[in-house]
Amino acid sequence: MKTIKGNPNTPTIHLNPQKGILKIEGRSFPPDSKFFYASLEKIIKYKEWKLPMNIQINLDYIETISSRYLLAFLKDLVKNYSVNSIEWIFEEDDEDIQELGNLYAKILHVSNFKMTQVISPI
Repeated sequence: MKTIKGNPNTPTIHLNPQKGILKIEGRSFPPDSKFFYASLEKIIKYKEWKLPMNIQINLDYIETISSRYLLAFLKDLVKNYSVNSIEWIFEEDDEDIQELGNLYAKILHVSNFKMTQVISPI
C-alpha cells in the first residue's frame, strides 16, 4: 500500500491497486485543490489500476472549492475505471459532511454508495 501523508490542509491518501483500495481521509483545503486532485488522478493512472476500485472517503472538513475538485476527481474515476463501491464516512453530528455525501451519491450514480455514520470521538 502506498500512503501519501496529509498535512493540516490536505488529506492522507492510501492507495493499494493490488487490492483495489483508495482511501481519502482527514481535511481537504489544499492551497490549490485543482492541482492536488489532478495529481492524485495522475498517480492512479501511473499505477495502472486494474481491479475494481473500492473508495473510502473519511473527511472531517472540506472547503467548497476542494469539494468541487473532489467531485470532479470522483466523476473521472467512475467514468474511466471500474468503481465497485464508495463509502462515505461521517461523524454523527456533522450534518454538512453527511449532506455532501448524500449529494455526491445522487450525482455519481454508483450503485454501491454507502453512507457510514460513526460516533464522534469524545
